[in-house]
Amino acid sequence: MQESIGTKLRILRFSKNFTQKEVAEKLNITVKKLSDYENDRIKPNLELVKKLIKLYSC
Repeated sequence: MQESIGTKLRILRFSKNFTQKEVAEKLNITVKKLSDYENDRIKPNLELVKKLIKLYSC
C-alpha cells in the first residue's frame, strides 16, 4: 500500500528534525493547517507543494 501525502510530509519533516511549529513558520501557515496536511484532512495546493519541495530539498 502506498503512503499518503500526509504521511510523506510527516516523514520528511521528521527526517529534517523540524517541529510542526518550525515548518509552519517557514511556510507562513498555522500549525493547525500543517497538521491538517499531515493527517490528510486537506491536500496542499501547488504553491505550497513548491515551498515544501524547496524546504525539504527534494
